[in-house]
Amino acid sequence: MRSAGSIALLGVLLATACSTEMPVASAPLEHGPVASSSHAGGPTLVVDDDGADCPRAGYSSIQAAVDAAGSGVAILVCAGTYNERVLITGEAKNGLRLHAHGEPGTVVLDGTGLPAPGAPGSPTGNHGVHLLNVSEVLIEGFTLRAYFENIRLTNAHGNTIRKNHTTAAGHDGVTLVNSAANVIEHNVSFDNVGPNACGINVAGPGSGRNVIRHNVVSDNNWGINVQGGPTDNIVFGNVAVNNRSHGIINRGSSGTRIENNHVEGNGRGGANSLLFPGGPRAGIGVQRIVTPAGVPDIPSHNVTVARNWAFDQFDMIVDVFWDGQGGGNAFVNNHCVTSNPDGLCAHTRSASSR
Repeated sequence: MRSAGSIALLGVLLATACSTEMPVASAPLEHGPVASSSHAGGPTLVVDDDGADCPRAGYSSIQAAVDAAGSGVAILVCAGTYNERVLITGEAKNGLRLHAHGEPGTVVLDGTGLPAPGAPGSPTGNHGVHLLNVSEVLIEGFTLRAYFENIRLTNAHGNTIRKNHTTAAGHDGVTLVNSAANVIEHNVSFDNVGPNACGINVAGPGSGRNVIRHNVVSDNNWGINVQGGPTDNIVFGNVAVNNRSHGIINRGSSGTRIENNHVEGNGRGGANSLLFPGGPRAGIGVQRIVTPAGVPDIPSHNVTVARNWAFDQFDMIVDVFWDGQGGGNAFVNNHCVTSNPDGLCAHTRSASSR
């Protein structure tokens, strides 16, 4: 069972993320122009689902504003529940900036009950926001729930996903597929229910040099998963608690730096959980991808796991795990109690003594 200490810790961490990391409410827009000037000097398009919060908004759906926007335009989305899928694609949308306007949690994208993906007027794929073949886009301050993937980046480079809450996804809260040099920061991804659900998933050999920092991932199957050939990603300063399998796992990926993360209470398992072959559940895991018979496994190389706090995982798992394969992997000054193999923990005092 989850310890009372872990429950209390999660409450504090989530409350802190909600109260300090999300944007504060700004001045109401109802008396402002339909299109005003953005910080970059271009127009700002305003969206309001029902006209109640921003009566002079020019658009009632986010997708309509995206379709109308040129490169570098800011889109301000007023409080409401938007039952739609948003697709941002192509060079013409580079530099687009989507900001949630209002109190935290009041600008919601909800995937409940939408038509099947690919139906007339519906983007292919069940994604709340999908960045496809686009660069330098900002998505900030939204709550997204109940899509297969709440936020997805595909072949999308140099974008920023910041201060969003993602939950109830069938698969991942945030997923990057062959997408490089993105910043995923200050998000909270929790209660994504699928047995293979990640809070944040970085996948594919084209997903290099991403920075995953200062996020909270809780009650997913895997908290943060770097898998399938990405290179040189940074996983820094995140909080991964109470996930069903690993808090943070690196599989068949090289050059990853997993540093200064807080990883606690993971590995609780349960019926709605999957475990990758090749290693046990762990707070932090570095392991190979196990391939079919006759095909060489894909190890993890040159992974650095340093200065993490990894304590109090559930029974029968370890705080830090390495499968012993791959070259150049380093474990430096980690605070943990149990590791496999032994010796990956430099400081073994309990979490309560720090």
